[in-house]
Amino acid sequence: MYRLECAIRSSSVLSFVGLGGIGFRIQMALQDMRFEEVWTYLIFLILLIFIIDQWSARIRGILS
Repeated sequence: MYRLECAIRSSSVLSFVGLGGIGFRIQMALQDMRFEEVWTYLIFLILLIFIIDQWSARIRGILS
């Protein structure tokens, strides 16, 4: 689960340099000055990481 969370964070950072994905979308929205769209993508990314973290905590709780 930790590796999945790291992969999602890494992919969002790598996509800022042009690989596509949510980071690319954030970059394009920033260039077009569509700040409401930027906030939407950032909130989505934060929620995605939060959901994965909670899911991981529940699995760790079950296994221990």
